[in-house]
Amino acid sequence: MKKSAFFIFTLLTCILSSSCNSLFYFAYGIHQPKVLNAKSIKKHSKKYGIPETESYELDTLFYTYLKSLENKASNQQINDHGQALQALYFNQNRQLTSYHVNCYAGGFPNLNWNQGGVFEKFPPKTLTPLDSLLPFDQLKTYLLPITGNKQNISKPYTVVVFWNRFMGRQSKRLIKLVKENAKGVNAEEIEWYFVNNDNFLFNLLK
Repeated sequence: MKKSAFFIFTLLTCILSSSCNSLFYFAYGIHQPKVLNAKSIKKHSKKYGIPETESYELDTLFYTYLKSLENKASNQQINDHGQALQALYFNQNRQLTSYHVNCYAGGFPNLNWNQGGVFEKFPPKTLTPLDSLLPFDQLKTYLLPITGNKQNISKPYTVVVFWNRFMGRQSKRLIKLVKENAKGVNAEEIEWYFVNNDNFLFNLLK
């Protein structure tokens, strides 16, 4: 299987956890992939309680970057970074310290992000194996602000959440979980990036 085909296959199987049957799409609340313009992203961001100042879109060129890593990392590591739903926690040195990807969440009919109580503290214990493929400064080059330029402020914690219309309520549940997990932390200590990746996924799956 070609690596590009493997990437797409892994994305689909990870999303569905155990089946590609349309019943699983329905059960998980998954929608057909669709291109979203800035207005649509703003609309869905508001629906999910995401402030405009924290709203971003994933550049579709991110896939090209992931492909460039094929000789530096395993297929599994690359595929993890291309998944539909993710929560990445970076320390003040902008290194990944806690990582959560839909592939590892399991659960039915909703993904179970809090396996073993990993989200009972902040930052949560990592659910996905950590790697050094994507330090935040590299990832940020692919995060496009929805409302103009954003100030680059280094805070003790940086949290990046990949979400989309494609995964419907699973996106909503992940966003709610990461926000609830951070309630006990001073808001000034966290730099939030809520990143819509619908267009990235559409290009990947078309």
